[in-house]
Amino acid sequence: MGGNDDCQPAPKCRSIATAHATAALARVWTIDDASKRWIEAGRLVAKGRREGLRCPENGDDDLVVEWLPVAAGRGEFLLRCPRCGARNFVLVGEHHEPPE
Repeated sequence: MGGNDDCQPAPKCRSIATAHATAALARVWTIDDASKRWIEAGRLVAKGRREGLRCPENGDDDLVVEWLPVAAGRGEFLLRCPRCGARNFVLVGEHHEPPE
């Protein structure tokens, strides 16, 4: 046939490249356990829970949850650990009723 018989057809080359790119993205987008715990704490706060949330970083104390108003009906919750100082925020949109 002539030409280089060693060369793989383009579709197979693309699928190998796609597999490598997918594996690389999986490494980049891996979420560590502490981040997963922060996300869960944020979900619980957004659903109304304010007490009994352990520090997502190391579990050394309960989080203090504070409401920080930004505008009418909008704001964010500050979640912070009084022992280690770890902190994160949960931004709340207009549909949320601020805590009393």
